Amino acid sequence: MTAAKQPRGNAGKGRKKGVPNRVTGDVREMIRMTLRAAGEDCGGRGRRAGVAYLRKQAHENPKAFMALLGKIVPTTIETDGAPILLEEIVLLALERRADEAETQPEMIDATPALDPPGVGASVGNDPPAG
Repeated sequence: MTAAKQPRGNAGKGRKKGVPNRVTGDVREMIRMTLRAAGEDCGGRGRRAGVAYLRKQAHENPKAFMALLGKIVPTTIETDGAPILLEEIVLLALERRADEAETQPEMIDATPALDPPGVGASVGNDPPAG
């Protein structure tokens, strides 16, 4: 019979399993703070300010946003035993958005047009005749 081996030296004295590295935790907190500040710059408020920034990025930089989404969302989701690929979910969402766009009334740009230079100048601002 052999006896169970005893740990030697510093074996088993480290962090408990599942406790995050302090540097990793600090970096994650900095990212959260930056996201919140960027969201406040985009008009968001409170704890969900970062959502405003992410929504803006989803529209302005869809490739980068989808890459981020691909990193955090599982590639398959189990529903009633049948797996659904993330790609299928995205395609369904895009189809739904297209359907909603077809049923929405067309938006009309009502921004006033600026007069070209020299047209509609106010009285008294004409250069002296020369």
